Amino acid sequence: MKESFRGSFNTLLTLAGVCILGTKGELKWTGEWVSFLDTMLQLSVLRLPGRGLRLPTRVRSLLIDPSIHLEKAKEGTCEVKVDPKMDMVVAGGVELKGKR
Repeated sequence: MKESFRGSFNTLLTLAGVCILGTKGELKWTGEWVSFLDTMLQLSVLRLPGRGLRLPTRVRSLLIDPSIHLEKAKEGTCEVKVDPKMDMVVAGGVELKGKR
């Protein structure tokens, strides 16, 4: 996945966890909100079964706390956690829930 994207959209640094798809990882914070949120969205889709193209069209909730985010990302990276049971991805001060 990392090799497919270049420039500001190359923000996934590591992906780990209990399964091959991973539930934890690390995202690079470059100051670009669009690429950061896109990577979070892609991580929420990675765990879905099948090999077809997945294109989320809705998000139930997106919460962003800029002050918490900047504090957690001050070293240039943020821990990312994917919770499939809650249908949620959290990284820095961002919480993404319920994509469809």
